[in-house]
Amino acid sequence: MKSADGYVGQAQALIAVGRHADAVPLLQRAIAAEPEGAYPRCLLAACFIDMGRHDDACKMAESGIALSPELSPAHRMHSVALLELGKRKPALDAAGEAVRLSPSDPDAMMALGEAQLANRQFDDAVRSAERVLALDPASFNGHYLLGRIALGRKRWKEAETHCRRALRIEPRSWVVMNNLGVALQGQGRHKEAVAAFENAAKLNPRAELVRRNLFSQTQRYIGISVITILIVQGIRLVILAHASPVALIVGLAILLLGAWVIYMIRKRQLSPTVRQFYELEGRRRWPLTIGYVLFWYGGWGLMVVAAVIGTALTRSSIPFILLVAAAVGWWYGGPRLWHQTILPRLDPEKRA
Repeated sequence: MKSADGYVGQAQALIAVGRHADAVPLLQRAIAAEPEGAYPRCLLAACFIDMGRHDDACKMAESGIALSPELSPAHRMHSVALLELGKRKPALDAAGEAVRLSPSDPDAMMALGEAQLANRQFDDAVRSAERVLALDPASFNGHYLLGRIALGRKRWKEAETHCRRALRIEPRSWVVMNNLGVALQGQGRHKEAVAAFENAAKLNPRAELVRRNLFSQTQRYIGISVITILIVQGIRLVILAHASPVALIVGLAILLLGAWVIYMIRKRQLSPTVRQFYELEGRRRWPLTIGYVLFWYGGWGLMVVAAVIGTALTRSSIPFILLVAAAVGWWYGGPRLWHQTILPRLDPEKRA
């Protein structure tokens, strides 16, 4: 019968190449061969985390802590699993214990930084990330975490700097490439943001987050000039031609034609890959876009009609007050209702 160490060695080799699911049965055999061993339980918790089995990971880490309370990796895995389960404060406590037991372990410090970020303790998270880089100057994770902290604080230029440093270490990280796109978008550098999201999509074509960001940023890049022209020139046109309906109609037709030309020019400036993606994704999302427009503006329309009817019937200001309250609620609650309740019922990709 093979020893527990033999099973653990095989499992570690599989984990090193990303085959976490294949490592699970080997680690289970290691635990069966040596029930009092805590370290195989830490490795098994890590595998469960990678597989999305966060409840199982949490229980496995807890069993490792029960067997060896001074084992830092057990507390670290416990923190990661708790964080994935949305238990931010307990995750912070577990990560703090991992660091207390191994203050020079960059992985433990990284877990602490992640937990601090989740709890919006930005200054503490920065110190933890900087400590990771002090312990390991070539750390990808340190710059990755600093970039995410900067994004959380909306410090876009700082986020860009750390994303680029992380990408120099791991240029094939689609997550960091996506974060770089968000940082560029925050700075108003829309064309560069489109390119970053395109690169992220090439690195992981199946990532829905990247596809969604690429599509929305492409819309923004194409549409921002069109909207600016329509608003600025439209106001100017109304001021100059308000006394002549014919001139106003002709001017509006020319304005719409100019906006369409700008739209086509912007669209042709996209790379062939992004242009094809944008057209296909636009056709796929068109029914949902129409549905959202009807839902959003229909809600406003119903509120206005209800207020007008209420005012006519009651001849008081109460319907107007109710309209204001309903408008505030709709402004904040309408998009959330659409994205969290209605859209998952209409779009199968949102149900997972």
